[in-house]
Amino acid sequence: MTASPGHPAAALAAVADQLSEQLATPPLPGPGLDSWQHQSLSAGAAGIALLHGARAQASHGSLERAHTWLSLATEDGVSAGPGSGLWFGAPAVAFAITTSAPGQYRSASQALNQAIGDMAKARLEAAYERIDAAARPELSEYDLVRGLTGLGAYLLHCVPEPRLLRQILRYLVRLTEPVPAADAVGLTAPGWWTSGNPSIHASTEGGHANLGMAHGIAVISCVKSLTQVGDEFFV
Repeated sequence: MTASPGHPAAALAAVADQLSEQLATPPLPGPGLDSWQHQSLSAGAAGIALLHGARAQASHGSLERAHTWLSLATEDGVSAGPGSGLWFGAPAVAFAITTSAPGQYRSASQALNQAIGDMAKARLEAAYERIDAAARPELSEYDLVRGLTGLGAYLLHCVPEPRLLRQILRYLVRLTEPVPAADAVGLTAPGWWTSGNPSIHASTEGGHANLGMAHGIAVISCVKSLTQVGDEFFV
């Protein structure tokens, strides 16, 4: 079914067509591309591969464009370090591959999934150590962009093995419980209360409880609710 010209879906399709043509091939290196991160979903080749792959699966455009951008995303290696998460590094590239070209790149996907699994286990261990120490979390411990919620979203969408996903969900449930931290709010604050600032443009004395989709409890609630299968839950 094709949307009428005035329908919002038609406008979105037109924007996607335009972007797809503008981003048909990777740009040549040059001035202004210093911040370009090949492995990024939000500002790099992985995200553009996702655009082309989704369009190809909907019979709009060629999957070859996705392959070209995926090659660029991985040409300098893939990060599984502390800064990696659903928006950057191994999880971002794995998400782009699985979503853009399902069933392809099997060896690469297996290697990436192993790295993501190891990453998630190490971060879970660190998170529980932090909880046992009655310390406040950083946003990057649990958020969608860099944290365990993002890794859980990847596993839910891309990896059928539920064991690690269950572990992440149990951690997210634990995250809602208060932590007896030695600060002014103590047990009156929720477990996801962080002492850091919500952004580089805003500061909060004594910390804050983020309610957003990218860094807060809203996305945690979404991931937990999406794991319901019929009348049963993973946890």
